[in-house]
Amino acid sequence: MLTGWRKEHLHITLKVHILLFLGFFFAGVLLANLRWANESFWLGYQTERALQQIEMWKTERPVFLRFLLRNRLPVWIALCMCSRFYRGEPALLACSGWLGLSLGILSATFARQFSVFGILLTGAMMIPQIFAYLPAYLSLIRNRPKRSAAGVLKYILFSGVFLLGAAGEYYLNPWFLQKIYAVIHALSHSTP
Repeated sequence: MLTGWRKEHLHITLKVHILLFLGFFFAGVLLANLRWANESFWLGYQTERALQQIEMWKTERPVFLRFLLRNRLPVWIALCMCSRFYRGEPALLACSGWLGLSLGILSATFARQFSVFGILLTGAMMIPQIFAYLPAYLSLIRNRPKRSAAGVLKYILFSGVFLLGAAGEYYLNPWFLQKIYAVIHALSHSTP
């Protein structure tokens, strides 16, 4: 019987996070295709409109930077705090599920809107920041709470990797996304 939130009672492995992510990813795909078809079509329309305005990102970079900092940093700080304590592990699990659900809905929406090219576009939206966000998040999950100077240094290192991802999302992703979207737009309009 679970009498408290102690270390020996609550040991959630990386496999559980991956399974939760995949389960919610497929649930998101199903929801977007079956139940929320109209909502996902609206999301695809809104996203396509935003993609067509990528040129504006060059002139409105301070707005984009504020958006990134306002939406990424508080979540990262909360995840760091939750990962320091065993009682915070359910929040990390909820984040893994939310990431899977969001990516599933987005993937299904893009596949519906752009057919085969939607998968390419979904991947393009995550490059290059995923190469920093993912290792930083996985490091948080794997790093068990330790009260030591080395533990604090690990969090500083994780946060540095996370900030590199935010820098990549700010500087490189709009340029990369613009190129991929131009190719997808040309290919989708050239096919009969």
